[in-house]
Amino acid sequence: MRQNRKKVLILVSTNIFGGAERVMADYLRDNEDFEFFMLTNRKPSVRKEYERVLPANHVVTSRFVLCRWDLKKHPLMLVMWVLSYLRSVVLVLQLIRRYQIDVIYGNNSTDIPILAAVRRWKPELKNVSHIHDMLETDSMMGKYFMGHAQSLDHIIVPSKANKEYLAGLMKGSVPITVAYNSVPLLSASLDSAALQKSGQGEHAEYQIAMVGTIAERKDPMAFLRILSELKLPFHAVMAGPVMEEPLYRKMKEFIADNKLPVSFTGSLDRESLVTLYLSTDLLLLTSKRDSLPNVILEAMAAGTLVLARAVGGVPEMIEDGVTGFLYTEEDDAKMCAKRAESILRMSTEDKQRIRKNARERVQTMFSEQEKRRRVFQVISEGGHSYD
Repeated sequence: MRQNRKKVLILVSTNIFGGAERVMADYLRDNEDFEFFMLTNRKPSVRKEYERVLPANHVVTSRFVLCRWDLKKHPLMLVMWVLSYLRSVVLVLQLIRRYQIDVIYGNNSTDIPILAAVRRWKPELKNVSHIHDMLETDSMMGKYFMGHAQSLDHIIVPSKANKEYLAGLMKGSVPITVAYNSVPLLSASLDSAALQKSGQGEHAEYQIAMVGTIAERKDPMAFLRILSELKLPFHAVMAGPVMEEPLYRKMKEFIADNKLPVSFTGSLDRESLVTLYLSTDLLLLTSKRDSLPNVILEAMAAGTLVLARAVGGVPEMIEDGVTGFLYTEEDDAKMCAKRAESILRMSTEDKQRIRKNARERVQTMFSEQEKRRRVFQVISEGGHSYD
């Protein structure tokens, strides 16, 4: 264990345990580089996951943490946002004093307003923002980022595409480091299971899955439209929390109208996700924007074939026809369905080749060791960006 470790306060402003939250939990597991403390949501689905990887007395929770609310559609939520913001800032300042924090680390773009506020009260305190998503310029958070990026000492992003995009939004220079996501539990432990899967042949009904939050940016309706064009027997699984209830109701209506064999699982823990990947023939992702969806890495590590829209950092993970398959925004549902059918009907040998290449890509390019090294450099040193 390192002596005189820096004390780092991590902010996880969220009301769900999604991809960015799993990435943070993986990073914290068995990590002795720093002494970590955390402020996050009181919801059991969030709190319990972090208490698995940090001492319970290092995880402080509150129901007044910032969440991703659509204030354009629900302007009255602005009152709740302001109250949550003020309460979060007060809590953070109290924790900084109580634990003698050296670095404050925001794990979501939602945390940026808190980092900016703390900068005004504690200008000597180093802050780091880990931005997992591709901020929209017309969103509240995108506009806030463009106006307050100079309040940040360093930004960490999970893809080169995200680095290039955010650099273009900023006025001035803030160091940006690319630290690719990783899947340490999967890439190391599923060798035999994935190789066994590689030898599977044709079967009567294919399983197709989508893993991610039910939200417009993930475009789950595109997933359903592609399914409606398929001409082979299948069953589809959609796994992830519901963030937008109106969208979820619209999806249920589409499924009923088109008599699609689709089931919803809600959020899944890591063990259940592994089981899902191992039983899935094709992971189909239709995100409109995505920096580096961790579910692709998880699926590739588990030996599951992936077809994804080529947005953001997705092409950094998938080389079309080599480690997985890509489609473009111009491809309509019928074209994507034909691509999915051709993938599912590939020979066992070709599937095995893709799976082998995909797993090698995960183990070499997306290693946990390299990610830890880069985050350590940022927290310990800062000032320099790393590609």
